Amino acid sequence: MLKWWGRSDWQVLKGMQAADIAELVRKRFAKELGYKSAVAYPIFDRAKGNRVMYYMIHASDHEEAPALMVRAHHKAARARSADVQVPFDFPEN
Repeated sequence: MLKWWGRSDWQVLKGMQAADIAELVRKRFAKELGYKSAVAYPIFDRAKGNRVMYYMIHASDHEEAPALMVRAHHKAARARSADVQVPFDFPEN
């Protein structure tokens, strides 16, 4: 973890909520790796609908990639309940 995270404060992640970690990683992809678009998509448990299993970070420099990913994620997750928040998207990076 130290090699990937690149600093010794990675253990602070243990006390964070999954959505907050996803947002932190999303921001790192945008700022440190320089992607034009970086979005955290919740991936839901098919059996339990609203339960987020993990977050997938989609990062790209291609201008059409975000729209394609939104469509793909919507198609894959369309059975989820309406009370579940959809991806973080803060293009201002």
